[in-house]
Amino acid sequence: MTEAAFCGTRVVSRNVAAAIWTKRIDRAKVPVDGGPMQRPSLEKLKQLSVEERLQLLEDVWTSLDGDDPLPMPKWHQEELDRRLRDIEKKGSDGVEWHEFHHELHKKYG
Repeated sequence: MTEAAFCGTRVVSRNVAAAIWTKRIDRAKVPVDGGPMQRPSLEKLKQLSVEERLQLLEDVWTSLDGDDPLPMPKWHQEELDRRLRDIEKKGSDGVEWHEFHHELHKKYG
């Protein structure tokens, strides 16, 4: 099982988190000529607090905003289309966000 970290609304693997950190900590070390950055070891990343690692993830997710999206795999589009057809055919058994939020608040305070 892959270890994961929660970041905002996303869950990312531990390997992705390490790759993301590479970009952040080396930002200050990028030579003026734009040479390559060095990747820190996992041990170095583990020295960061959980808060620092989560902030790093949030910074990277924010930096992706506006970038060209990755193409959606065909199987994914097919599954979304199938689910949409099911909802159109059978109706939705979901609830509106405000109803869900109200129930959560009522149950957990």
